[in-house]
Amino acid sequence: MTSRDARTTFAVGIDPGDSTGLAIVRGDGFRLHYEQGPPSILDDFEVRFAFLRSPGYDVLIACERFVVTANTARHSAQPIAQQVVGVVARLCRLNDWPLYMQSPFQVKKLVRNSLLADLGLLLRGQDVDQPDANDVNDAQRHALGVLAFHRASLFSNLITNIGV
Repeated sequence: MTSRDARTTFAVGIDPGDSTGLAIVRGDGFRLHYEQGPPSILDDFEVRFAFLRSPGYDVLIACERFVVTANTARHSAQPIAQQVVGVVARLCRLNDWPLYMQSPFQVKKLVRNSLLADLGLLLRGQDVDQPDANDVNDAQRHALGVLAFHRASLFSNLITNIGV
């Protein structure tokens, strides 16, 4: 079994913000975990998923790249989103996991709701005890996006298996 086997590859997607989304998807498309809520949902991530530090596991962390422009700064610089990105970057440094910062536009174009639904991954607000599941679905997009961009054969297998 290689380090890039679908059963030993884990893609973690994070959508940072006041409402943070977290999703862990195995390379074969099995959703291991999902959560949406305050940024504190990351507080126990390392403890609950300590097995991800095991030798032989291929762990990819993908987080939304949040860029403060003149326009966003005028409305809100989103300090919470920036702080979440900092927490994620620290977890990656401490665990020697690669961190891939991804554009929200890039992953939303690649992983549409219809693909999430076809893979059985599309969530609703009631699934996460929230009014909507937008942030956790975006986290899942980041997880699948990092597979597409950095483990293309695994992503291709997912798409082939659902007949897309």
